[in-house]
Amino acid sequence: MDYQSLRNEAEQIRREFVAGHISFEEARKLLKPFKAAFDVMATEKAAKYHVKPQKLNISMYLKMTGLPRENLMSQHVPGVINISYDMKMKEQAVKEYLKDHPDVKGIILFYPDEWPTLEIEAEKVPFSEVIMYRTFYPLLEKIDNSYLLVFDECMRLKKRNDLSYNCIHHYCNQTQHKLVFEYLPFIDEPDDYMILMDFIDAARYKGKHFTEELFDEVPVSVVEKTFSLTSVMSDPPGDVVKYAEKKKELFENLGNKSPDTVPNALQLFAGQYKAIMPNEKYIARNKRYKAGNVSVMKDDIQGDGWTFVDLPLRQKIFNDILVRSGMHDIKFLHSGLPIDDYFFRRYSKWIEEVQKFNAQASIYERKRICGGAGTHS
Repeated sequence: MDYQSLRNEAEQIRREFVAGHISFEEARKLLKPFKAAFDVMATEKAAKYHVKPQKLNISMYLKMTGLPRENLMSQHVPGVINISYDMKMKEQAVKEYLKDHPDVKGIILFYPDEWPTLEIEAEKVPFSEVIMYRTFYPLLEKIDNSYLLVFDECMRLKKRNDLSYNCIHHYCNQTQHKLVFEYLPFIDEPDDYMILMDFIDAARYKGKHFTEELFDEVPVSVVEKTFSLTSVMSDPPGDVVKYAEKKKELFENLGNKSPDTVPNALQLFAGQYKAIMPNEKYIARNKRYKAGNVSVMKDDIQGDGWTFVDLPLRQKIFNDILVRSGMHDIKFLHSGLPIDDYFFRRYSKWIEEVQKFNAQASIYERKRICGGAGTHS
């Protein structure tokens, strides 16, 4: 069987696994021919282009989830912090909370500016407004234990003591009723999860680092989203001699410029060796390719089927694309140059860490469900 046929068969096996029709062990055995063909191809290309081969990781390929989408809600009991819920699940979680807490008379919903958010009856506050006097003081006067605060994708900033978060903490101190929804559990490292914990009780968790035992303190619910990152090698690869010259030139002229100048410039340099195919969809950092099938990172990107020409230096840009697009299968156009090796390894590691984190949280959720515990209040 040729490679394309094996790949088509592998996709069918993956769909069967995700639907829960076959076990992981069954899927792993069925995928052995595809893995063998994939690894041979990867090794051959790597040898040809003098790069490290990217062999197939079956666990990542299968995405390690066996829950059919239509059954997700029946498999999860909403926590106080809820990871990777879609809009329908978020809205249902709020309804369940209100049913369990009849003392709640109003909802204040915080969400990122210009993002779609929950269609519920609530006072809606864009994230940029949380620090504004016109919003801050009226909310402080209003919020008491009769209000539920809902935070929809509000991990917008890396700095844990940012003014925006400090204002949110003041709101949170005035009511015990809080629900947090975040598609990804952290920005670039697990400690970022503490930003969400601070929404629940900033005084209690101030200065503390993340440990998985905290999942017991504040109930968490996780839909284990499935991400994969694969590289599409340029043929021919980039010129390593010219690349080395460019890198040397950038460091010599760096001066007082930001260190980010070098990787950003090297990725743009590598881009000249990447061929844009007319029938594919691409995402690039800017509009330098001047092609109708190349979007930029700030565009409204939806669904799978996209190939990144560049990967962003700022992790949050990448995260926002995943959140807003619903993208799971991520492809990266690789020039064969070291700068693309760096970005590919970095984002592969991040995906691995996110899925590991979610798997750990899921264990605590299942323990909570089996123990009969409900949401934290």
